[in-house]
Amino acid sequence: LVSKSHTPMVGKPHDDPVHFHAAHVAMGAPLVFVDRNTVLLVCGSNLCLWDTGTGEHEWLATSSAAIARACASPVKNLVAFAEGGTDPRVYVYTARPWKKQYELPGTTDLDLADLQFNYSGSRLYALAKASKDRITVCSSLSGQALPGGSMELPMKFDRVAVNPKNKDVMALVTATQVRMVTMTKSHQTYIMKLLPPSLPVDGGLSICAYSWTPGYVNEKTDEQMPGSFIVATRQSTLIIIGGDGVIRHACTTESPITSLQVLSGALATFHANNFLNIWMVEEEALPAEFTGSLLDPPAIEDSASEGGPHILFRLGKSADVGEQVDRVIRHRKDSEPPSNIVQFEAGPNFDFAILVTTSGDVWKAELSEELTKDKEPAEGEEEEEEAEAVVENIEFPLQWLRWFHTRLITAVCVVRDDICASADEGGMVRIWQALGEPTCETSYPAIVLPSPITAMAAKPDGQGLMIGTEGGTIRFIDLQEWQAPLLGSIARISTAGILQIAPCPRDDFWAFATVTHEICFARWVEDHGAFTILGFVNIEGSCEGVDWSVPTAADARPKFLIGGQYHHQGSGEKWPCLWALEPPPDDYEPRQKMVPKQHSPIWTMKVGVRVLAVKAYGDHVLLGFADGSVRQYAMPSFRSMPSLKHQIAQAMNVVCSHGQVITALHLSEDKNALISASMDGSIRISSPTGAPQFAKHLHDPYQGGAMIMSCSGSGKLVVSSTGVDGLMVWRAAKAGDAPEKQVVEDAPIPEDLEEELQVDAVFQVWEPATQDEVVHDLDEMTAEEAEANTRQEALRKTLLLEVESVRKKLADLVEANSHCPEIERLQRSEFCIDVEERERIAAKTMERCNALRSQIQNENLARELIRERLVAEFWETMQIPGSSIFGMQNPNLTVSNYPMRVKSAAENSRLHKLKCLREVELREKEFLSSKNCPAMLRRDGGAEQPDVLFTSDVFASGSEDYIVNWFSKRAAQSKAENANGEEDAAEAAAAAAKMEKEMEGSVRRLLYEPFELLTNCRRRVQVVLLQELAQEYRAKFNVLFNAMMKEKSHCVEAIEERNKKLRSILGELKMTEAVVSPPKYELENPKSVLTVRDDEIKAEKWISPEEKERLDALKAAEDERMRKLRENDSGARALMQMMGGTLKTKKDLSPLEIILEREEWMDMIPLDEMTEEQRAAVAEFERKEKELQEAQDKYRKTLHTELAKLKQEVIDNMSSFDDDLRSLHHKRFQYDTQVYCQELYCVRLQLALVQNQEDSSIKERLTQQQLEKERELDAKEHQLQEFKSKCRRHQESHNAKKEAEHQLITSFRQQREFSNVSADVLRQLQAMFRQPTVREEAERQTDLRKSRTSTVRGDAATPGAPFGLPEEKYLDIGLKEDVEPTEEDAFRYPEDAPEGVDEVQFRRMLELRREKAQAQYEVKKSQETLDEMTTHLAHLEAETAECKAQRDRVRKELEEHCAVMDKEVHDIELMFQLKQGQVEVPQHAVVTDYSDAVVLDTEVVASRNRRIQEIGKEKVNVLHMIKDFRKKLSLMDWEQKMLALKMEDLEERTKDVHMLRVTKDLQATLKGGEEGKNKHESDMLERKIEHLKTTTKQKEGQLQRQYNIVKQQRKVKEVENAMLERKLRELQQNVVQREHIRRLRAPQAGGAAAPTTKSGQKRPIIGGGGKVEVSEAEAKAAANAFSETKARRALLDAARAHTSEIDRLRRELDRLRQKTFPSFVQLHQQPQMSPD
Repeated sequence: LVSKSHTPMVGKPHDDPVHFHAAHVAMGAPLVFVDRNTVLLVCGSNLCLWDTGTGEHEWLATSSAAIARACASPVKNLVAFAEGGTDPRVYVYTARPWKKQYELPGTTDLDLADLQFNYSGSRLYALAKASKDRITVCSSLSGQALPGGSMELPMKFDRVAVNPKNKDVMALVTATQVRMVTMTKSHQTYIMKLLPPSLPVDGGLSICAYSWTPGYVNEKTDEQMPGSFIVATRQSTLIIIGGDGVIRHACTTESPITSLQVLSGALATFHANNFLNIWMVEEEALPAEFTGSLLDPPAIEDSASEGGPHILFRLGKSADVGEQVDRVIRHRKDSEPPSNIVQFEAGPNFDFAILVTTSGDVWKAELSEELTKDKEPAEGEEEEEEAEAVVENIEFPLQWLRWFHTRLITAVCVVRDDICASADEGGMVRIWQALGEPTCETSYPAIVLPSPITAMAAKPDGQGLMIGTEGGTIRFIDLQEWQAPLLGSIARISTAGILQIAPCPRDDFWAFATVTHEICFARWVEDHGAFTILGFVNIEGSCEGVDWSVPTAADARPKFLIGGQYHHQGSGEKWPCLWALEPPPDDYEPRQKMVPKQHSPIWTMKVGVRVLAVKAYGDHVLLGFADGSVRQYAMPSFRSMPSLKHQIAQAMNVVCSHGQVITALHLSEDKNALISASMDGSIRISSPTGAPQFAKHLHDPYQGGAMIMSCSGSGKLVVSSTGVDGLMVWRAAKAGDAPEKQVVEDAPIPEDLEEELQVDAVFQVWEPATQDEVVHDLDEMTAEEAEANTRQEALRKTLLLEVESVRKKLADLVEANSHCPEIERLQRSEFCIDVEERERIAAKTMERCNALRSQIQNENLARELIRERLVAEFWETMQIPGSSIFGMQNPNLTVSNYPMRVKSAAENSRLHKLKCLREVELREKEFLSSKNCPAMLRRDGGAEQPDVLFTSDVFASGSEDYIVNWFSKRAAQSKAENANGEEDAAEAAAAAAKMEKEMEGSVRRLLYEPFELLTNCRRRVQVVLLQELAQEYRAKFNVLFNAMMKEKSHCVEAIEERNKKLRSILGELKMTEAVVSPPKYELENPKSVLTVRDDEIKAEKWISPEEKERLDALKAAEDERMRKLRENDSGARALMQMMGGTLKTKKDLSPLEIILEREEWMDMIPLDEMTEEQRAAVAEFERKEKELQEAQDKYRKTLHTELAKLKQEVIDNMSSFDDDLRSLHHKRFQYDTQVYCQELYCVRLQLALVQNQEDSSIKERLTQQQLEKERELDAKEHQLQEFKSKCRRHQESHNAKKEAEHQLITSFRQQREFSNVSADVLRQLQAMFRQPTVREEAERQTDLRKSRTSTVRGDAATPGAPFGLPEEKYLDIGLKEDVEPTEEDAFRYPEDAPEGVDEVQFRRMLELRREKAQAQYEVKKSQETLDEMTTHLAHLEAETAECKAQRDRVRKELEEHCAVMDKEVHDIELMFQLKQGQVEVPQHAVVTDYSDAVVLDTEVVASRNRRIQEIGKEKVNVLHMIKDFRKKLSLMDWEQKMLALKMEDLEERTKDVHMLRVTKDLQATLKGGEEGKNKHESDMLERKIEHLKTTTKQKEGQLQRQYNIVKQQRKVKEVENAMLERKLRELQQNVVQREHIRRLRAPQAGGAAAPTTKSGQKRPIIGGGGKVEVSEAEAKAAANAFSETKARRALLDAARAHTSEIDRLRRELDRLRQKTFPSFVQLHQQPQMSPD
């Protein structure tokens, strides 16, 4: 949505004033009290004073577009507010009467976070949060910022809280942090200091309430101690912070605290559970610092002081305020939900408190003096010291005051008369009365629904309310008794939200617009109290505004108007559109969800700007647009959805214009006034013809302006809101209205401000004209004008009737034509009444087509231009365009070249210059290193101090191959010198020659050595040379790439030649086999990017029907021409008749192409009936046929062999190419490594250049900072010196005054008037003269200052007020005292005159006494000024010392940075290329840090390894010796143990022999009987083995015989198959030959019908191979029968095979059973055991 202006245009406050009836706006936190009972409310761009006692309202219309912040001072009777927008100003007024005092510009750039007065009202604090964070302190008496009273803040703060007892201490509060700010009055200025954060930065605390304490009086010193800052968090933590920002105490409560209120000697905490607790606080018991942890603080009941038994917090009283509120609400209405108290604040005099609930109800609770007093014990009871504390439950007298919405307001409507309804996003619906003051007895009912409310509308009779929610639910509320609403029927009509609800003023129709672009029609049934859903209509677009258009005729149907954006499916565009829908008829019965189009027709109209509001106006419609205009249009007339051909409708007239988006429109019942609301916050009333009547800016445009508006039917009552600033109920005032509350000022207003500050409570506004006024206006019109108007209106109605008659006749004719016979029916093009109109439309269409063609041509030309520019920019600038080579067998194998662009002349010139410079530098270096160079210039040691920084011979051997880009010739020379043999020397010499040859024409020899890159100039030259070296590598690879590309082209040509032969062989063999051919890739051709293929164009080309007919006709003509050409081609016909369609002779035919024609008589005459000649001919034919068959077999074998060979060659070629491409792929990796290495080197060098530039910039910045600090320090020292001199001068003046005072006192006796006075009388006069008066003067000044202050609105402070009377410790700078202190003499002559003193002497004494008092006063003031100057001098000295410390810090930082830069000059960065196994640094996951790595030469590691190996060998030898010695020891131990065991074994054997009992078995065994038994068993086993061998051989023989039989059968089958295959080939050959003969004999034109045969006759032969004619149907039937027979045969074979297999398995099972019989199954069973 585009706004016309950034800043809203606001008129003067007295322009088009209005009557405000009510303002249901938020109370604000904290509350802004103007006096003891009056609260300041912000209502859009207006201020309202609301008296909580009487309920009266007083309004102030401001000239600001919006009011961002407001505050008030009850003491000074001041009101301050800050306007919204950019560069806002702060206005300060006096209240009652309203009078502007001054403006404060420049307090912020964009927005104020907070605006507060101090307790006494002498200062105004402005906290800015955009775009700069700062706090500004101004004097509310002078209207000027205090000197030094502005300070920049390091972060954004939300609130400022000023200490009521000390205006120089304030707390800045955010959601999670508190920081204290102190102001110190110095000499003619203030010093502001921001203290460190009081709460932990990451403590996770969330502040919800805060307040200052009044402090206490120290009983010992009678000194007033400063108060503390109490903070409550959502974590149920109560934190007390001192004025110095240090946490003094912390404790926890049972539930979170929502509000804090400090009372006299007590603390009132309001908790989330609606409980109010009164804690008796002993503030003197607070410790100096909290030593515990904020994560686990003690409970509030356990808070005790550190130094004694004092309790910090003791719960004295408690009240369940929520229960009391609910009790009153339930007494009024039982159905209302319970309330939670979210705000509790006491009035300025602490005699009452304001309570705000979550539902938005505002209550007033009376506070008594007994609230902070402990309960006294009853008579007869003694108070015990350790008695248990008793909590007293108290109750407050509650009074209901007002209400407001606590959430975003989403809908509002005027139900009837002054009864209104409003809803918010929390689901709350509030029914309320707009006029009249509410009382506690009357209730404004609230209904809470579970879903957010999005739309709301009232019934036309005002007896009900329809609600739409975000969940797509509609609900009816019965409002016949609005104070007792009843929930009615409910239905869910959509899965998405309800956007708009509109009741039809007639026919009880309701329309609901949903988010899903559907309109739901429903009918309200009054008898049942419910609605009937009729169906849905999809408008295919978004809905922004709706209204009903009800015609005056009773039989005419109403139309539902919808304004929004239509989403065109074809083009994807969104068009602003207006729909007109006719609801379903009365007799319509819904049978489906969507209403058919014939029952709910749609008319549409395209408009140019987005529509946001719609209002019907008779036969026309008023539309509010996004550009802020309201225009009048005719009703939509197109009976279809919008399309591209529809034109944008033109407005009839512009009614009015706003500065921002139109949000709402309302038309009065008499159609004389249109009320429009806009997002700029303005509301206008104008006639539908465009005459303005009223314009007023009421709402904040920065919060959405007048987003919501509803009016009564007459338009006199208007309810408007932005949605977030509450509801405002107002009406326009007529000229004769009496003021509701006249604001009178008691002081004259300057002339320049008189217009701006004129404030009236009565505002003139439009009111519907009465009948008498209309008659009076008509009488003033002339008779001619009235007659002309009447005639014009009659003519207009006549024309409309004629047009309607013609339209009906035309519709009847069209309907009749559609039912006529075909021969009588007219086409749509012929059925035209106005031929000229048709031609005009055709011409206009052609004009649009031509314009469209021209536009398309222009777009194509633009695209061609872009293409040419792209080609010129990205293609023609390429020397070598990018391309790729793909593998022939593996498409994933691909190699790309290096694209290279054409170098410009400037680049070539720069490179040439750099090469020349490097050549000169290398020649110079070579000369300086040669023997011809003088000794004093040589670098190889001839000089006394060689240049070791640029000569690498001193610290490098030249063989460091791992250093990148170090092409040292000395390395090759050293290798040649250190060669062991002739072969090594030859290899070294060849390597050196190769390296020298490679570097001869390359840029490598021009590169600097890595150790020479010390200056930025050399680094820049090296970057250019490295880039050229990378280009050389790319060019070398591109040469290999081009060679590979040529190789592939040759390979592809060879493959294509072989594929050509393959296709020829396959054609001869009559085989359809795919030929392997290498695929073609577009990326191999660089120019393919410039070619657009047809398949790349996804959009289908649109061809008109005429064009299609023309193309089809051309194609048909071409086909006919080709057919006639083929029929009349005599050459082709002759070739076909004479040579069968080929030019080959019989000698050129291959064996496969030769066809032997068998004569017909050979098949017709039986063999036994043939003659000898015929038999010989048949034999001859069969012989030739056999020879041809053998030749064809031989030729076919040859072709197969050739075919296999060619295929293998193709595969070999492709494999060979892929191998070569794979090797090129590996080379690409190598070149990539070299190129990336150079590019990485360039990056590192450029980083070094950037680092150097950054270091230089840092050095410049630090140097500049040092200079600035030097100048600042000089200024500070100069200021300090000047102030010191000023202090010295003031000290001298002060000393002079003291000296004068002393001289005045000491010279009293030397006065000549007292020369004749006696000594006693003189002593009496001197005693009277020396009586002190300074203390009395000081006390009198203190009393004078206290008398200047007053209590709130002149009332005495109540005993419950914790801060007492507001007082000032001192006057702010810039404010002067009223009078100088003077003293009236307490002595009178002659009453107090001593005896002997005349009047002249007495008056002289009094004169001297007054001079002494004046001198003492001047000395006192001078001393005070001197003290302030001393303090300010100390402050200036501290500032100078701090500035000097900052200067020293910057200087030290600069020195350290310069040292780092000097060190980095010789810190050369080298790139190493090492093998992976040589890197011993632990590798990290992403990037490995090598900053601490050390590079070692391989010889160092090798020598260390050799030494380790030597030591290892020595250790191994020693270990071997130890092993042999230990082996011998172990062997001796083993032998000793073995001998001992042998001896033990012999002893045991001897014992066994001695103890052995000889039995018969043992005797038999000893005699040899055991051997006979074993021999018998072995013989039996041998016989069994022989039997098994015999059985095995028999089985092997049987199996061998079966195998031989099967093998013989296989050979027979193979021979049979070969014979059948031969016969098959012969039959196929015969078929081919006979088909060829049939084609030769067939007629050339027309074609003959297929021969038919009768049943039982032999089919005719139609081919040379004996092929007969076959009917397709018969063949299919035979094939089906054969398939069934074959399947049945297969099943029978499978059944037989299964049967035989089962029999074989059964036999085998029987055999196994017989073999293992009998079966010992019972052995494996568990034997039965005895139960015991």
